[in-house]
Amino acid sequence: MKKLVKRLSLASLLSIALTLVQPFAFAPSATASESTIFLSGSWNIYTDGEDVSISWDLGEVADTTLLIDGAVATHGSGSGHLFLKDAALTPQTLDVSLRASKPIDQTTAQYLANRDETSIQKANETYFHLTTSRIPFHLRPSTITGDSATAAIAQPAISILRYQTFIPTAYEDQTETVPRLFCTPDPLKTYAFNGNNRSFDPLSTSFKTRMDTWVYWEQGGALLSNTSVGVTELFEKVGTAYSFVASRRASDSTMAIQTISQSNSSVTFKMSQNVMNPFCNPQGWQGIQFDFEVQIWRTGKYMLDGWAIRVPSHEAYLKESDSPNWFPILKSGFTTFECLKPFYKELLPALCLNQYSLANQKN
Repeated sequence: MKKLVKRLSLASLLSIALTLVQPFAFAPSATASESTIFLSGSWNIYTDGEDVSISWDLGEVADTTLLIDGAVATHGSGSGHLFLKDAALTPQTLDVSLRASKPIDQTTAQYLANRDETSIQKANETYFHLTTSRIPFHLRPSTITGDSATAAIAQPAISILRYQTFIPTAYEDQTETVPRLFCTPDPLKTYAFNGNNRSFDPLSTSFKTRMDTWVYWEQGGALLSNTSVGVTELFEKVGTAYSFVASRRASDSTMAIQTISQSNSSVTFKMSQNVMNPFCNPQGWQGIQFDFEVQIWRTGKYMLDGWAIRVPSHEAYLKESDSPNWFPILKSGFTTFECLKPFYKELLPALCLNQYSLANQKN
């Protein structure tokens, strides 16, 4: 039986029409005020036509509450899972909300304590940050039988394109002048950044960037994109030893798809990114960048045209949601981190740019 899957980046829910994200600060007996959005990570809702499985991973420390149709279903602390047996046997809409809260920062606590003429402890007890992510999830019982089941196998309900970048080595030493000046705290010392210590692997959880694009054929080729950026770790290198200094995570704000055409048989869209090392000064460094136009057919045919910076490694795969197998579209190694210097892709395109015009049939 085919699985219907929705996987969304909670940080990007603001841009998805199916989803409502409402950030606000909550205080008992006080007026609500706007707050910074901190809800991040991903959640999944699966159904096989009978049971429903809901799981979430916030990716940060926070108290979480899952609500269904406004009623509290379960509490957690950043990640969790809820299994609903036979929930999809009858047509219905589940209004699923994930609510997360965490303490206010101490600067805010001091401000509120001064404003309310109370103690910092009282301010911490009274105020906290609260955000809510909501998805109306429509359940329809499966009606596939006989010849219809055979047709459904040939025509998948969902196709998924996965695009990842990664650094094959465990560490990348910063020995040259430019990265020392623009990416490390002391140009007179030797530093290194973490790699991913792997080869090509669509299932690896270690990557610099990942973009998954879901094509919902039964909804006219509707597209959903889930974006992730790996943590960047800075190390000081002394001799042959690496000493951890700090970690940061770059923003996924440049990772985007743009729809060109949609139907229940084919889709065309653009996808691009320019994700930079979060320790580097943007005036002295280039991000991990690509820009493609993609066309995917429900039959498994695909086309990918565009370019990518030749550092680090790039890989792309295509699969159906009910299949465990990822079909490789692109596997590219890299040459030199020199290509991450500003304007090198324009000055040395033969060295730093890979042009692609890929077309094939997956099955």
